[in-house]
Amino acid sequence: MRKILHILGLLAALSTFVCAQAELSSVRQIDQLAPAQIQQGTPVEINGVVTFYEPAEHILFVNDSTGGIFVRTRHMFSFSPGDRVHVHGVTARSYRAVIVSEDIQIIGKAPLPRPSLATFPGLMSGMWDCSYVTVQGTVLSATIQQTIGAPFLLLEVLMDGGTIDVHVENPQTMDLRSLLDSKIELTGVSGGRFDGKFQLVGANLYLSSPAQMRITAPARTDIDTLALTPMDRVIGSYNILERSRRVRILGSVTLYEPGSQLVIENAGKAVLVHTRQNNPLNIGDVVSATGFADTRDYSQSLNHGQFSRTQQTDIIPPQPVTWAGAFSGKHPFDLISIEGRLLEQVRESNQGTLFINSNGHIFSAVLRHPGGVGPWLPTIPVGSTVRVSGVCFVASGGPWNGPLEFELHLRNPADVQVRALPSWWTVTHLFFLIGALGVLVLGALVWGALLRRRVHRQTQLIRHSMERESTRERRQANLEKERSRVLEAINSRLPLEEVLKMITGLISEQADGLKCWCEVKASGAGASSREDSVAPASQPGPRESRRDLLSGDGERLGSLVLTWKAGEHHPVRPELLDMGASLAALAIDNRRLYEGLVLRSHYDQLTEVPNRFLLETRLSEAFANAQLLGHSLALIYIDLDRFKSVNDRYGHRIGDMYLQNTARRLLEKLREQDTLARVGGDEFIVLIPVVRGRSEADEIAGRLTHCFDSPFRIDAHTIEGSASIGVAIYPEDGDDEDQLQRVADSAMYARKQRVLEWE
Repeated sequence: MRKILHILGLLAALSTFVCAQAELSSVRQIDQLAPAQIQQGTPVEINGVVTFYEPAEHILFVNDSTGGIFVRTRHMFSFSPGDRVHVHGVTARSYRAVIVSEDIQIIGKAPLPRPSLATFPGLMSGMWDCSYVTVQGTVLSATIQQTIGAPFLLLEVLMDGGTIDVHVENPQTMDLRSLLDSKIELTGVSGGRFDGKFQLVGANLYLSSPAQMRITAPARTDIDTLALTPMDRVIGSYNILERSRRVRILGSVTLYEPGSQLVIENAGKAVLVHTRQNNPLNIGDVVSATGFADTRDYSQSLNHGQFSRTQQTDIIPPQPVTWAGAFSGKHPFDLISIEGRLLEQVRESNQGTLFINSNGHIFSAVLRHPGGVGPWLPTIPVGSTVRVSGVCFVASGGPWNGPLEFELHLRNPADVQVRALPSWWTVTHLFFLIGALGVLVLGALVWGALLRRRVHRQTQLIRHSMERESTRERRQANLEKERSRVLEAINSRLPLEEVLKMITGLISEQADGLKCWCEVKASGAGASSREDSVAPASQPGPRESRRDLLSGDGERLGSLVLTWKAGEHHPVRPELLDMGASLAALAIDNRRLYEGLVLRSHYDQLTEVPNRFLLETRLSEAFANAQLLGHSLALIYIDLDRFKSVNDRYGHRIGDMYLQNTARRLLEKLREQDTLARVGGDEFIVLIPVVRGRSEADEIAGRLTHCFDSPFRIDAHTIEGSASIGVAIYPEDGDDEDQLQRVADSAMYARKQRVLEWE
């Protein structure tokens, strides 16, 4: 009996092992897997029908009799909806389980599954993810979009509860304007918008063709026949019905900016809460926060937030990551730490900013102190290795909500740790050391001369030796003195050409008056200081000795040249030319580094016009002059209209070129004393330091408006540009800088709203 029971147990164990190794054959079985089983790549082999396929973006949805699933593949196939396919692959983790496969074969045709009627709450909860559904709503916008593949129709549809994006492939020629405000029924595959952690932040619907759209009720009114609204009555149309339900979350505080925003984290998940509360909170306090879900940020966030402090505390340690990890978008609102080299530290009235190089990539870390109240960041030597800890804010864009950049928000000065100070071994210290060694060598030579004088005891030889040593000492002393003066000039703000002339003058003097100059490459920081470089044609060509000017990284910056007439004998001291070449290379290197730092901190890198930092400096100076002399000044706020649509339609490269062309046109309409600054993605501010009155400011604003009269032709594209412009005059519209900027911004915003209403 025992033997029989033993054999039955072995058979049961063998059966369990075989079942565990069998491939999954339905979507339902895949959905029932535990996260660990999904992650380990469980084998899958299913038969299903293609419900949506976009080859360029590798978007493939397949349905079998138990449900729908996303198939991740890198190959391009000739699938179409209704193809019955055999998929052989493995599982992988995403928002839910997906299949990774490169082995997909068409085995026939099959009818599409019967669609289910989906609601907005159901779409946002993820219950319809990858399913074939039907939705109903009102069309808010209809535009043709272009990404990697063929153009597609993008609809923004308002459902009962919120807005979803609808991607319609193979758009036919249709009157898109007639779709606006119409009631519509759409049948397609439900998808989602996700952040880097695969958290659901919005809902999408994918349609293979316009045939899956059905207008159930046309728009009541043609938008071109709407009655005109007076421009000062636009706000009367404002009405938003909020149906989001309030949610409550619990977590530990990792960032708190009173009256603005709060970040809390729990079990590795972080959420941004927009709140106007300014109750006292400490980092690590466990709070209960409520609010309404918001999709405007890159990751999940709450709007209209309220919070209350509990009695618990839980200090969350920062997670060490690399620049690539932060840029990937996998850590939105997470508390992280990154190590790098400090490039620049900028201290402003309301925040301090560190610009850090991490493995060749630059990012910023900001410590805010509204109202100019500390704590302030300590002064850290440029070039130090630092580790910064803070909450990662990710900026995103594009049709797929991809990450574009990130910034760390620091909590206090302790979030900045200096790991290593800059190396003491600099070029300047090296020259000081060489000078000290030279003094020791000179002392040894003097001592040897004294010994020779005592040994030979010849008065004449002693006299000549002393004269030679005296001359050498004077020359050496003069050389050291002049070299110190040159080193001081290198570290000063003297023009580079003057510093190079000091160096060539020193070399010429030490070489008994021979002609000396520097030939600096055009890409160097400064013009050539060469003089009398061409001898008369009737005389034999001059003889010369050269030394290359090499930067610290080995780049050739030019040459140091010493010449004398043909036939003359002038022994050239190589160490003299080496010293001159080293000093000249140091001067050019220092000036290029200084000018590069000034350019990066004062000018916008894309358009090469001043940035907000330089604008605020010049605005402060203009206000001081206006208050002292009693004249007026003007601020003109410019915001490009429909700039996002330019980026969405033509891509960010064309958008960047559009910004560059716009800046050039605006500069052509301004005077030399006026300042054009880029203060945002598509925002510019013009400072007119002296203006006779509002009429002159309006005339300048009119000239700037005419910059957009002719279209922009960029590559093969023609872009019809326009801008909303607001004008503010000191002292009529404000008696301080902030008030004047607010008035100009408000005027611009009012004009933009009128433009949007007109359109």
